[in-house]
Amino acid sequence: MALSQRNLFKPSFGGELIEVFTYLSTLRAEAGLRKIKQGIPQDNYLNPKDLNKLQREVLRDSFKIVNEFKKIHHLPLQTGDDQLTGKPP
Repeated sequence: MALSQRNLFKPSFGGELIEVFTYLSTLRAEAGLRKIKQGIPQDNYLNPKDLNKLQREVLRDSFKIVNEFKKIHHLPLQTGDDQLTGKPP
């Protein structure tokens, strides 16, 4: 079951998380492709100086959303099957 369906946060926040994941994944893929074209080994490093102003602003906002999720994620989860923690019920 999705975390938003467990009422840990509003569905709209779940949508924001999906958008952030998509944005960060896209930035990472684009940076990786640039490195491959340059003959540089691909890694997970993304230099913010390689981004334009708008991309940096969206990245900064994305990190704010990720930090909010991290605050929520550290709350104890009350689940019947504890799929998220891997612990038996």
